[in-house]
Amino acid sequence: MQEMPVRMVFLRILVVTVILTLVCIGYRILIGNTYVCVVQNQGLEAREDWVDAVDGLDVRMSGEGSVVVDKIRVHEQYLEVKLRARTSGDVDVRFVIQGESVMYMPVRVGRFHTIWAQVDGGFTAVEGIVFCVGAWMLSAAWICLEWFWKQKGAALYSYLSIFSVGVALFLGIGGIGIFAALAKHIMNPFYMQVATMLSSIAKSAYSCMVMLTPVMLAFSVAMVISNIELLRHERVRLENVLGILVAFSVIGGEFLIIWWSSRNFTGSFEEYRLFEIVTNVCSAVYVYFECILLGSIVCGLRSIWHKPALDQDYIIILGCRFRKDGTLTPLLQGRCDRAIAFWKEQKEKTGKEAVLVPSGGQGPDESMTEALAMKKYLVSAGIPEHAILREEKAKNTFENMKFSKALIDKQRLGKDGEPKILFATTNYHVFRSGLWASLAGVRAEGIGGKTKWWFWPNAFMRECVGLLANRVRDEVVLLVLVILFYIGISYLVIS
Repeated sequence: MQEMPVRMVFLRILVVTVILTLVCIGYRILIGNTYVCVVQNQGLEAREDWVDAVDGLDVRMSGEGSVVVDKIRVHEQYLEVKLRARTSGDVDVRFVIQGESVMYMPVRVGRFHTIWAQVDGGFTAVEGIVFCVGAWMLSAAWICLEWFWKQKGAALYSYLSIFSVGVALFLGIGGIGIFAALAKHIMNPFYMQVATMLSSIAKSAYSCMVMLTPVMLAFSVAMVISNIELLRHERVRLENVLGILVAFSVIGGEFLIIWWSSRNFTGSFEEYRLFEIVTNVCSAVYVYFECILLGSIVCGLRSIWHKPALDQDYIIILGCRFRKDGTLTPLLQGRCDRAIAFWKEQKEKTGKEAVLVPSGGQGPDESMTEALAMKKYLVSAGIPEHAILREEKAKNTFENMKFSKALIDKQRLGKDGEPKILFATTNYHVFRSGLWASLAGVRAEGIGGKTKWWFWPNAFMRECVGLLANRVRDEVVLLVLVILFYIGISYLVIS
């Protein structure tokens, strides 16, 4: 499966944008200066065909602008009135039955003879525009998911992977919601009027949040259960209750926004507009973080399940603390065991012997370097000493990758080709380690050792928080753009 360059993703989205823009323009030209307005039926007998006039119905107009009532279709609950613009300006259209005015329809004819109808909130070509917006969202979501799916090996470990999954979730759910609203409008334009349909676009973030509620509820319950079990085995400290804090933040924030939006509002129109803007913006901010969180989880799980090819030249083992007597903790032993298992499987099936690179310096309260402690364990597990290359200076994951790569390059001095490098760590740490490898200039794939079921969810959540913390500036910029978009669309719709 061939990787797709990031620039190709943006190019494809740009092409889709241009095509759908042309579709909007073409649809606008096709329907001309017309708009089918929906108004309540005040007692006319229903008929399914379009008619030029209805017996007993008199149409009267006043105002600066001019429109023509081309045709009328009468349903039991509503009338479909096909208007055609002639001159720009405000027009008051009144429907009179037996001398009594029963329906009032204010209309504005704008530039390019676009008809704006206040009674149902619609305008010329609105259905085509809504269709194209929904199509753009689903297309962009598909392109992002396709890009993520085609990433393999070292290319998978990037912040763009998280972003692509999060954006795909957001756009996909939003696009589905828009098409659902459009379908309801087409089937019953009186029940789902244009104003309601447009409002659904402004409320797409809120709708997305509601649709994700069962997923986030299940996630939060699982986090709380695993965290309680973790606290039974380890002491109480902030990093060991992170899962509980995140779970309550997710559920508490979601229900707070739902409660806020479901209140019975009383106030002026400007206060109502502000109320809706606040609701939509808060929902957008919340859903943004939900989708990024889910994107982090998806990327983390995929990196754990990924199976590298059995053709590796080097396997870097990321160190961590060991016991005072020099023996390995279950966490560090799990990393070594995972590397040993891969090393033996590769040698057995392909005959190729990789070099193991235990990496880790000596802490202030450690009797030796982490690399030496790991080497002793590797040798006791049957790994020959000539297949071990120690790196004994690293103090963190970035240095693990950087210093190990320097040793590998030194050992391969004079050899052609880029070495195939694998790193072994704990399952919850694979994706973030891959990011550090990329930052250190190391193109490597990762494998993860297993941990207790009650330990890794909370640890993985720490990794997710760390991923976001490392990109605070980028996240703030994206968040500001999201907020501005929803302020703008909410203000336009609620007018």
